[in-house]
Amino acid sequence: MAKEGRYFLTLAILLAIIPVALGQLPNPSGQVWREYPTGPTWQPKMESSGSPSPDLPINSPTILDMVKRETDESSWTGQNFGLIGTNGQKLFVYHNPAMQQRVGETVGRFLRPETRHVPFVMETMNLTLADDFAEKMIIDAEAGFSSTDSATVFSKYLHPIFAPKGEPGLHTQRISAYRVNKDNIPKLYESWGLLFHRAEGDSRSEQSTGLKLVTHNGQLGAILVGTPRTFFTGHELLPEGVQPVYTTIHEGATVCGFSLLSWDGRTVDSDVHVEYTQVTDVERKTQKYGEVAYVIPKVTKFSLSEKGLRWPVDGMLVVIMESQRLVERKIEHGTPMLSKIPYFHRLFKNTAIGRTTQTVYTVVTVRQAGGDRGH
Repeated sequence: MAKEGRYFLTLAILLAIIPVALGQLPNPSGQVWREYPTGPTWQPKMESSGSPSPDLPINSPTILDMVKRETDESSWTGQNFGLIGTNGQKLFVYHNPAMQQRVGETVGRFLRPETRHVPFVMETMNLTLADDFAEKMIIDAEAGFSSTDSATVFSKYLHPIFAPKGEPGLHTQRISAYRVNKDNIPKLYESWGLLFHRAEGDSRSEQSTGLKLVTHNGQLGAILVGTPRTFFTGHELLPEGVQPVYTTIHEGATVCGFSLLSWDGRTVDSDVHVEYTQVTDVERKTQKYGEVAYVIPKVTKFSLSEKGLRWPVDGMLVVIMESQRLVERKIEHGTPMLSKIPYFHRLFKNTAIGRTTQTVYTVVTVRQAGGDRGH
């Protein structure tokens, strides 16, 4: 990524130097000069709950970003060399007419009045399942499962999609991305509803529906849910004496999404970024007589970030991230009959601590507003 940035920075510098040095730009392949507007574009839209961290983990893609994404270095070198740069208000491009047409279409994807206000809906939900519960659901055809791969347990109505430029895989581990056809959207939600209903009967399972955010075409949207937690993590020796050190950790989730219609309006390219931070344990360091000297919070953090996921405009994008965690549960066993006698049952009860693995599924859906959810 840094190499690509240096490459286009060099082109921008050459864009200013070459006309001065040569008086004119060479055009062996019919290169021509064009200037394009770069705005106005939408400002990021945020929906927050609690007191999340104020910083977004990603920036909104610009028109220049999208042009660079859809072309490669070979498009700007050799016989068909070209130059591209921006001053923040205009995009300057020197290239052949075919490339100029591609650049013009990319600019139009952001700024065309007829598509600028097209709305998209991004939603999130989390589902935590004990592994043995998930295995039972996988073999239950009514639940809509068709695979024993835990990363694709919702795959009956989902069709895998590829990374940008047709690459065979995604960049983030333990993530799956799917397109859902229009007719299968109601069936998918019905299948999920059945799964959630059955999960409610299992004490080890949890489900939660996150926030919903509506953004415009070409607008970055962010859902932030979190709470700051402050910990006393040590001391610092200063000239005025020993001062306590406090560390604030923003515990929660950030989900960002960006969707852009294609030039013909048939498909959508979406960027999705999910980031979770959770304090899983707090280790206490003690001094003499058991006084707490300071604490060390143990933080679990994971994220996914994918760009250019393409899906049909009348369908839906589904991104599923899988993570696992080990949890402890108190298990009580008692002698039949005797264990039911009040107070007396305590003499015949055994308590043990058991460990089980839970799988957490983070599901992000993106669709055009007004699409049929089926419920």
